[in-house]
Amino acid sequence: MEAPGPYEAFVLADSEAQGVRLTTLWCTFAYAQLLDAHTQPLFPSREFSRCGVSYLRGGAGYALTSQVVSATEWDDFFARRLRDPLPGVRNLAKAMKAARDASEPEALAPGMWHLPFVFQTGSRLPWPASRLPFYDDATLLRLSVARCARGRVNYEDPEDDLAHYNELRQAGNLAAFEHAAMFGYPMRESTGRFSTTQPGTMGWASRGARFGGPFIANLRAPWIQHRLMLSGEK
Repeated sequence: MEAPGPYEAFVLADSEAQGVRLTTLWCTFAYAQLLDAHTQPLFPSREFSRCGVSYLRGGAGYALTSQVVSATEWDDFFARRLRDPLPGVRNLAKAMKAARDASEPEALAPGMWHLPFVFQTGSRLPWPASRLPFYDDATLLRLSVARCARGRVNYEDPEDDLAHYNELRQAGNLAAFEHAAMFGYPMRESTGRFSTTQPGTMGWASRGARFGGPFIANLRAPWIQHRLMLSGEK
């Protein structure tokens, strides 16, 4: 699967947990390459900084960049950006909304993972099915993180993606660790709290991290981003 074309967007993963929909989109937009070799994105959007949006400066040429974006809250972004005065903003927002509207989220169970670049949208079939070996969940998670960071899949050598996960973690480059997320286990003794380990299983109290809603970092509960499960990131 190739990266989206200019102002196009693809759904990489679309999942639902307790009525909360988490969608990961892959989108391409234009950057302005300044004469002093600094790069300035095309339109402003604080909540959409990961998709690289700011005002275009005069006297600049263009280059394309592709980004992976994951979110549970889209309504406010679409309400504003579909009416943005800048055509580039509107075009990208329209493509993103169309891709998300055409997608059917997959209902997951507690403990299951939302993994961009791993499963075909709406199924647990490997993506692409004919080329991805059947790894365990921990390995699939590492593949997803590495591929989100690279914006591509190494079809010929998945082990290279696994090695890149380790490189990212050792270097502390953890932005790509925010796209993969687990449907947290609801805790029995309280409402609105979730654990990374199933309550009632052996050792769950000592092994599982606990989180409270309504939001857990950037996503609405019960979604728990992989980054939060790393040491020092909670």
